[in-house]
Amino acid sequence: MKMEILMSSLLLIHIVSGFSAILFGMSIMMKSKGDVWHRRLGIAFYYSSLVNATSAILMAFFKTELYLFFIGLFSLYMVLSGRMSIRDKLNKKTQFVLNFLMSIVGFAFLIFAFHEFSSSMILGVILMIFAVIAFLLVFLDFRELKKSKHSREQAIPIHLTKMMSAFIASVTAFFVVNNRLLPPL
Repeated sequence: MKMEILMSSLLLIHIVSGFSAILFGMSIMMKSKGDVWHRRLGIAFYYSSLVNATSAILMAFFKTELYLFFIGLFSLYMVLSGRMSIRDKLNKKTQFVLNFLMSIVGFAFLIFAFHEFSSSMILGVILMIFAVIAFLLVFLDFRELKKSKHSREQAIPIHLTKMMSAFIASVTAFFVVNNRLLPPL
């Protein structure tokens, strides 16, 4: 009974924060980059996404749905590293640890993709795409770590890539979990 209450509470938090993140994410895309509303909506997107990814990770862990667990970690990484790229608040050691952990998530996506190809070609393809994106972004992050300091102009494309990846991951996870909304392929 306690587990059902916990899962119901997590699900409610997940739905509200996920809807908020998607709504804030779409709103940000309609605003001029760098203006006051972009920053305000960006902060709202950031915190909604953090809550959403954390609740997804917890629910997937308790339900032992590993591929959703890793999608949650992917989203969390994208949001943290996207904000970090523009804020530059974490040191290189922390960035290295985040990148290393994301590499592990990328390998997990590959393993699950190959496993899913036997039962669900679509889910296998989606997980393979997540693996490729994870490895590509980790490669780019490691390359950035070699630089002593990057300018704000160099940070903006990194920030944009990471935050858009977080947004796409959220929308993709929504459609994977709620696939009955999509027409059959």
